[in-house]
Amino acid sequence: MISKIQSMLAQGKATNLLNSAGATAGTVIDKLSQDTKLLSPSSKIQLQAIETLNSQGKNTQLISARDSQNRPFTIINSGTPISLDKQSNGQLTRLSANQASLQTQDGTQRQNVTLGSRITTMTVVDTPKPSASGYTVQVSDGEQIFTLESQQKLTKGDSLRVMVDGNNQLQVLPNKLTNPLQAAQLEALKLSLPKQLTAQGMADLISQLQNLNNSANQLTPKAQQALSQLLQHLPSIEKLTASPEAMKQAVQASGVFTESLLKQQHPQLNADLKLNLMRLNQVATEQQTTNLRLPTEQIANAIERLTTGQLRHLSDVGNSQSQVFPLHIELPIKELGSQHLVKLDIDQDSADQEIKPHLRRWLVKLQFDLEQTGRFDARAAIQGNKVSVMFAAEEAATQRLLQNNMTELKQKLMERDIEVTRLESFQAKLTAQDKAPSQGPALIDVRS
Repeated sequence: MISKIQSMLAQGKATNLLNSAGATAGTVIDKLSQDTKLLSPSSKIQLQAIETLNSQGKNTQLISARDSQNRPFTIINSGTPISLDKQSNGQLTRLSANQASLQTQDGTQRQNVTLGSRITTMTVVDTPKPSASGYTVQVSDGEQIFTLESQQKLTKGDSLRVMVDGNNQLQVLPNKLTNPLQAAQLEALKLSLPKQLTAQGMADLISQLQNLNNSANQLTPKAQQALSQLLQHLPSIEKLTASPEAMKQAVQASGVFTESLLKQQHPQLNADLKLNLMRLNQVATEQQTTNLRLPTEQIANAIERLTTGQLRHLSDVGNSQSQVFPLHIELPIKELGSQHLVKLDIDQDSADQEIKPHLRRWLVKLQFDLEQTGRFDARAAIQGNKVSVMFAAEEAATQRLLQNNMTELKQKLMERDIEVTRLESFQAKLTAQDKAPSQGPALIDVRS
């Protein structure tokens, strides 16, 4: 079935991807297979898009879907084709670990469909190296870097669409570009992704620029002005938590909306992270003969990281009907003299598609990794003036600190006329996939 679909690698054979450290737990198969493992035995789902591939003269449908918790996965239909003119709801009932029956909103039923992971795009970020089985090449999904063994020689910048099928095998799917805009996005992504700075590199760059600004090094007035403008608009934790407006301004100036701000001539233009990095990069380029001591390569790569994030938000290059959400934002913040990169995810509950926008439930996740606290996450479900919040911390001391401040947090939320339906914290080992321990409570219960 799906394993016989024309593949770009090894003629459709299972392909193992390991992260750069070679840790089995970090394989992309482990990462993607969680998509189907978390599905309920019976679940209301949203069907978002259908892609048809040809396998040995027979059409196979890959149906992009989301469950009631807004988690993406793929339904593989090799039987009678299903029609989908627009997004619609359905009911999925699991028959086994990887098989299910599907009933769509119009009453159509398919008794035997296969469950697969979401389709994700990997980009080749390094020059392939010869190996015993073909070639070894590094690829990235935009967050992690994996090592791939390929029988076909790939080129740096190539994009591969992959998914994990019902047999827990990785499949490489043909790229599908449906319009010129997607082609342009893909080409831009192929250029930007291999150059981007890592998340840690981004935080290190901000620290380096802060130290340069505080040192006695003599910068030209133009360079000092560009550097000062960049640093003075970086938010601190105190500023972010001062008011909802402060958080809104930080998100607007994160670099995700740069071109939109330019088009609107928005007041936040002077605070925009990407624009300020571009101004600093321009100064460094124009004055290469002066002793500015600016880390020009890292600045350019930081701009590429922001650009890569923007390109991945526009749409999944292999799916013209994919949504902008979830929105992934990185905020470099100042905290006790150190610089950190806080990750913010904003998504809408797929079960609320038919509800008016101001009544929809929104899902928000914040990831922190501070020197004083270690790694901890905050996840919230927000609907109107109601909020449900869960904290997960790796360090026991951090979990106790969070728990000891729950009463004060709840009181402050109530003072803002916010109804708190759930407020809890627990200790957990947070992996790259941000999983909670199976014996613990779900990180967030959107039905609270």
